[in-house]
Amino acid sequence: MGDARVHGGVLVHLAAVAPLLAGCSASPSAQQGLAAREGETYGAILFHAGERELRDEVWEPVERQTALGFTIAAASFEEGLGMQFQYFEGRGDADEDEPGSGVGSSTSRHHEVGFGLWLPIETHTPLMPYVGFGALRMWARFESAPPGIVAHSDDVSNGGFANAGLLFRIGAHLVLGVEARVVFGTRLEIQGERVDADYGQVSAVLGWAF
Repeated sequence: MGDARVHGGVLVHLAAVAPLLAGCSASPSAQQGLAAREGETYGAILFHAGERELRDEVWEPVERQTALGFTIAAASFEEGLGMQFQYFEGRGDADEDEPGSGVGSSTSRHHEVGFGLWLPIETHTPLMPYVGFGALRMWARFESAPPGIVAHSDDVSNGGFANAGLLFRIGAHLVLGVEARVVFGTRLEIQGERVDADYGQVSAVLGWAF
């Protein structure tokens, strides 16, 4: 079921972005590539909004999170690889009906910063795919609040991430796109258990290229 929901999120974000891409493709400024000259340095500030699915079952029923974040990236097309800095946060909330006790709630919340390599691929069109990977630091918290009780558990972990996306230039600086991102290698102690906070994420992207 988790995979189905993630794939559904992909379709929703792609469906939201596709009409904008099609409508803007005829713009004169959009007909230029993202790099005006071969070897030009390209940079972007990207804002993300999407969904993620935590893989470890200990996070249920709040394994599905809303994700927000931003990326600052820069690279030289002549040299190839550049650098990226990312910040993301995710939050999941769920209410549960406890028979004979009332309604309880659960919350998962993650904050993370990441730094790594970024490779934009020049196509000399308004489209620019990119890939990247790096290391991150994550702060994770799980709260469970049965009626009359509040319990929480939090921990910190290192991990890795990989991302891939597609940007579309619709003006001199404005870009729209979509990004897929995975986090791996995290290890946490939550509610007395050794778990991970690995996840897959899909987000719509709005940004400013320079």
